[in-house]
Amino acid sequence: MKLSIAEAIERLGIVNNKMWHLEDKLLSKSTALKEKGRIGIQLRELNNERIKLKNYLNSFFNTGFKETKVYSE
Repeated sequence: MKLSIAEAIERLGIVNNKMWHLEDKLLSKSTALKEKGRIGIQLRELNNERIKLKNYLNSFFNTGFKETKVYSE
């Protein structure tokens, strides 16, 4: 990943914002079950991007912390 720190932080904010909006839709009683499945997939993909951005920032600042996610199938 070749981003400046400012770009990575901005993208992280955008990803977080998208996730919050999707989570609101997911929790809405008016959202159909089929749509909830699609939202879940979108959230998983956004979370993967979020993890990459967080790990990039952690490596830049040499925190020694690396986040990983394991999804059960």
